[in-house]
Amino acid sequence: MITPHLLLVHSLILYTALALGCASGVVDRASTSPTDTYQQLSDQAVLYRQEAVDLRAAAHYYEGEAQRSAWETGQDSDRTQRYRDFAQQASVQALEADRHAEEYQEQLL
Repeated sequence: MITPHLLLVHSLILYTALALGCASGVVDRASTSPTDTYQQLSDQAVLYRQEAVDLRAAAHYYEGEAQRSAWETGQDSDRTQRYRDFAQQASVQALEADRHAEEYQEQLL
């Protein structure tokens, strides 16, 4: 069984690899029509928006787990702090995904 924090770590790694791969421009673009280019940019913006939504959901989940953990232990335990750290990391990456989506959206204008 995959634990929630392991799932978050794997998601963060996957999204980071996706973002770096897209941003690096490793693949040379073939000559494409303006319609194809528009569609690619639009698709990329949508993907980043969805990534931001997913990451915000993960952050919300981990913040809830941190609150539950603090309530159960009556203090800030290591587990509570880990959950808060996961929530913070997910929030930061969600902001980054939003920034990438905005960049693609600006290219559409």
